[in-house]
Amino acid sequence: MVIRPSRQDGMERGLVDIQPERCTVILRLLDEGWKRASGCPEANAALGEVEITEHLRDSLRDVLKGRVAKWGKNTLVLLGTGS
Repeated sequence: MVIRPSRQDGMERGLVDIQPERCTVILRLLDEGWKRASGCPEANAALGEVEITEHLRDSLRDVLKGRVAKWGKNTLVLLGTGS
């Protein structure tokens, strides 16, 4: 899969080449993490941005520990990932 970066300044950059397996890992991690975070009773629109992104980050990390654990050895959810 090739993802073309969007640039506002009109300068062309090279394409980002992501192997299909890595792209699948990223998309599954985001999909499952988002589902977990949005289903959490403590996460709601009344929370601030920091608390919401912390819920998402923690959910992404939980996904790595769970069903997709085989990716957990090579995948990290870093600070700021929820943003």
